[in-house]
Amino acid sequence: MYYLYTHATPPLSQSVIRQWLTQLIIISTPQYAFSIAVGILSFLIILKPRTDAECRCRKCGYILKGISEPKCSECGEPI
Repeated sequence: MYYLYTHATPPLSQSVIRQWLTQLIIISTPQYAFSIAVGILSFLIILKPRTDAECRCRKCGYILKGISEPKCSECGEPI
């Protein structure tokens, strides 16, 4: 019995817990920052407006660059 009382693990102090939390935050912060940056970039790439949207047929999506008539050469939709 005496051995258990003298060699028991001491309770965790506030300073030890605070130190562990600080180390956890310092180690994990770059990972969170990287994940947030990748998420924002992915979101911006997905929402990037198409630059050639006005150069396509509204009906079939055919590219209208270089046509000679004011209608789609694929489906005949007037422009």
